[in-house]
Amino acid sequence: MAKITLEISDELMSRLEQRSSSLQEIVTKALETYLETESLEITQTLTWQLCGSLEISELDPQYILGKDNQGRVITNYAENTDQVLY
Repeated sequence: MAKITLEISDELMSRLEQRSSSLQEIVTKALETYLETESLEITQTLTWQLCGSLEISELDPQYILGKDNQGRVITNYAENTDQVLY
């Protein structure tokens, strides 16, 4: 088992002392919840989902690289953001 050292303000510590759970139980539960809800998979992030929901209606041929295995067009707009937006 690993040990960690935390610096907790006196105010927060006094509020924690009023709880029935120990600090170790609270931190362990918080870490478990974090690991269950946070994903290291980039395609599962909200940013990725937002980007995947957007589509360019009229593609500029200079940014088209080809097609993927499913026949979807691959572009390099991301690499040329400044030229495309400004």
